Amino acid sequence: MPVARLNLSAQPFQDGRPFGEIGPYQELFGEAEFAVDPDHPLNQIIVDLPLAPRDSEGRVRFAADVRILHPSDPTRANGGLFLDVVNRGQSIFPRMLEPGPMGPATDVTEGFLLRRGFTVVSCGWQHDIPRGGGRFGLTAPEALAEGRSLTGEVTTMRTIDAPTSTLALDSTYLPVDASTGTLLERDAPTGAARVVPRDRWRFGDDRHEIRCADGFVPGKTYEVTYAAIGAPVTGVGLLGLRDIVAHLRRTDGLSFAIALGASQTGRLLRQFVHLGLCEDEDGHLVLDGVLAIAAGARTTDANRRFGQASSQDPTPPIFPFTDIVQTEPATGQVDGLLRRALERGRVPRIIHLNTSSEYCSSSAYVHVSAALSHLTANGRADVEVPESVRIYHCASTQHAPAELPIDSPSGRGVNPPNTIDYKPFVRSAVDNLTQWITADTAPPPSRYPRFDDGTLGGDLRPATDADGNEVAGLRHPDVSVPLATYTGWNRRNPATGGDHLLVRAMGSTLPFPPATIRARYSSRDEFLTEIRGAAETLVAQRYMLADDVAWVVRASGDRWDEFVNLDQLASHAGKG
Repeated sequence: MPVARLNLSAQPFQDGRPFGEIGPYQELFGEAEFAVDPDHPLNQIIVDLPLAPRDSEGRVRFAADVRILHPSDPTRANGGLFLDVVNRGQSIFPRMLEPGPMGPATDVTEGFLLRRGFTVVSCGWQHDIPRGGGRFGLTAPEALAEGRSLTGEVTTMRTIDAPTSTLALDSTYLPVDASTGTLLERDAPTGAARVVPRDRWRFGDDRHEIRCADGFVPGKTYEVTYAAIGAPVTGVGLLGLRDIVAHLRRTDGLSFAIALGASQTGRLLRQFVHLGLCEDEDGHLVLDGVLAIAAGARTTDANRRFGQASSQDPTPPIFPFTDIVQTEPATGQVDGLLRRALERGRVPRIIHLNTSSEYCSSSAYVHVSAALSHLTANGRADVEVPESVRIYHCASTQHAPAELPIDSPSGRGVNPPNTIDYKPFVRSAVDNLTQWITADTAPPPSRYPRFDDGTLGGDLRPATDADGNEVAGLRHPDVSVPLATYTGWNRRNPATGGDHLLVRAMGSTLPFPPATIRARYSSRDEFLTEIRGAAETLVAQRYMLADDVAWVVRASGDRWDEFVNLDQLASHAGKG
């Protein structure tokens, strides 16, 4: 059995408070021990798995932190398992589905999933996350060659926001020789590189940082490359996610399973699908549905020798980009995210949901180029979306929305960040995906910018209307009935250097002048009536839940109260 043992302790979740008709939940927390067959055809996709030590039965063992939330009364459960694909060791489902800010501190308050009766599972998958302290990490086996540790090259990259002479390495790998290595400086993450002389920088005493005699310059990107020793099998975390779902479905009699990931873990789910890991060692489809949020066209660095599962390096997407199978023009490679699943007849249902930040690109900065996920491999034409897939673009949003009131333009960006909360679209997507799996009720059609209708520009950015808001995709009521221009991009504040670059994953809120707002809407009541109408239209189209209309209207009222009293921000000049 791939799950060899679960070592869990139980307690009432949130002191036994009830979640609607489902009632109270139990929380099980502890460790899962795994034992996988390195020779199994489906496992051979994991890099270096054959080089890991084996037990007496020829299996490779590893362990991960795990938490299970399940109804105290199992007869009230909905039969579904919800895989919370944790982001850098922290639970993701509360910040994507619960009311409130979209940050690591978001807690279960309303209980969106729990009121529906899901069993919610969180499991560590990253070897480079410290275990304990409430985080979900994983201890991976080390790949060995004839009993010896492997050596190899490691690269880590960082853009500087403030003057400093010390730079922490975004990596858990330590250098073999602190006197070697290469440090490059760039004016942009993808720009030309200059070598920093080796006598001007050194590794810190603990080798977890580097120090530069001349200091690191704000706005510049630094890339350090060095030889490291000790290569964990980074991809076993993907097997752990697959196998904990398979085990619980089998032992608890759960009839379907959905996975949600956002940002880094949305990228992981794209990789999970591409590697054919929705199917377990017994040939069963264990993940029936996948909801990948804010992932663009990228995957992760989680299945490579000396891979960095938690890396935030601004690397471009790597082929394949689309669900369908295509041929990469430069190399002739034939591939697609669903290729392996289609070949074996184990095809999950997938919803991709992206924000405007995933489309942002320029000659100076590339984020994640989400347009590649629905274009031909040469980037020149639209491709059709498979019947098992939906693609939704949350128009005029940023990677993770900021809260009201808007910040003054004195932070990392020249403009205040984007405050459009796209959680209602995520919540609706969960219900639509559930119905798609359990009742074969197809979700509403895909909505995203396309070349053929003029809503995607030649620069691969979504087209905008006269207000500067995007026209394609799911338009939040605050976008279709606007008080501001909302973008997925924001230029770096000159105080942080590199003001020709974009801030990674940050958008802009550019409020209309109060006089313009008053001229467009006769009153607050008229504005909120239009907001409610736009929300109810989205409900009728099944892109939003009826329960969320009041939430949206209330937030729009707060937006009115703030914006209508603002003097025109000096930062409005940053719109260009």
